[in-house]
Amino acid sequence: MISTHQALTIEGWDEQIGPSRYTSAELVRLRDELAGPKGFQQIIAALVSLAFLDIPAEASAYWVVKQTREMTGERISLGAAIVAAMVLGYRPDREAFGPGCTFLPRWPK
Repeated sequence: MISTHQALTIEGWDEQIGPSRYTSAELVRLRDELAGPKGFQQIIAALVSLAFLDIPAEASAYWVVKQTREMTGERISLGAAIVAAMVLGYRPDREAFGPGCTFLPRWPK
């Protein structure tokens, strides 16, 4: 999942329009962090919180971060929230600028 989205890091999406806000080395480090133990723990926390509710239409990745904090007490990164939602079948609708996104309904089953 993470390897499919090259612009996704533990901090969320890299810029879609314009130059990257990261150096090449920073991008690699942030992607590795998302795919490593720290990111995995955060993704699991988000999956646990999302197991009990559906993401409302057009809700943002920040909403997933907030709900995870409220339900599990865990602080998670924006990137982990995005990965967890995608694992559950939600489709990210990336914003033109910044690290966030909203989510479209789940992929058809």
